[in-house]
Amino acid sequence: MKFDSSYKQNVALSTDILFRKKTESSATFQKLLLSHLSNI
Repeated sequence: MKFDSSYKQNVALSTDILFRKKTESSATFQKLLLSHLSNI
């Protein structure tokens, strides 16, 4: 049981990190897109 709970915690943590990286990269992409559009 102890292993199971720590495993779930690790999965939740890695999922959170992945999600955060995804949102950060999409935000950066949107900024680049906006700056590109304003340069046209």
